[in-house]
Amino acid sequence: DARFLNDEIRGRWKLHLSETAFEDVITQLELNSGSTAVSLEEAKMLLKEDDDIILLVYEYWLTKKLRLKHSLIPTVRGETVGCQLDKKNPYVAFRRRFEKMQTRKNRKVDENSYTMMLKL
Repeated sequence: DARFLNDEIRGRWKLHLSETAFEDVITQLELNSGSTAVSLEEAKMLLKEDDDIILLVYEYWLTKKLRLKHSLIPTVRGETVGCQLDKKNPYVAFRRRFEKMQTRKNRKVDENSYTMMLKL
């Protein structure tokens, strides 16, 4: 991404675009894309940048998204209810607990046990 920003946008086309603005454009495209890619007309309505910058970043984003075949923003996978495949998948981050966790005894019970032990 940094190479594209420096070589293409700033170097070849002599356009001014900061790294944070570049990341914001990519993020807006990615968040509004969903399962299908945003069209160029929709991207122009979403973004408030210059048309040349939008066109260059849009083409870069689209080719990268199609090449990688998944979202450019990392997401955490959660367990889907009723799916048997998620039980064996190591990339699922949050799973439901089936066994009840043991709760900690309160301090009063500990103190009573300590005093009874001392009496022995």
